[in-house]
Amino acid sequence: MPTPVQAGNSAAAFVSAVKAQNKKAVIWLSAQALHLPMFPQICAMTKDSADAFVWMDLCRARLR
Repeated sequence: MPTPVQAGNSAAAFVSAVKAQNKKAVIWLSAQALHLPMFPQICAMTKDSADAFVWMDLCRARLR
């Protein structure tokens, strides 16, 4: 598991790479993992550069 700073840096690098290709950058996050300390860092490091944030949650029963 990456540290919060590593996750934030990775997300920021992703957004930069996508923007360099003149594409929209969407950060897709799992609502099931909102309690992880990396999520605030990812949001903080991409809030000014990502085009959108998407939150999703799936029922575990459907994944089986």
